[in-house]
Amino acid sequence: MKKPKSKKDFDAVQYMRFQKKALAKILEHKTNAEILEYFKKKGLSSGVRPSAK
Repeated sequence: MKKPKSKKDFDAVQYMRFQKKALAKILEHKTNAEILEYFKKKGLSSGVRPSAK
């Protein structure tokens, strides 16, 4: 039998699923032009890596 894996401090798959659901909720009622404007406004600088210190 395999030993159970140790508990992870951070689960990347779970984090990305959460981010995908949150983003889908924000964008679900927007038009294509509004979505493009959202990403232009947000940009890449607002992203925070979860394990960044």
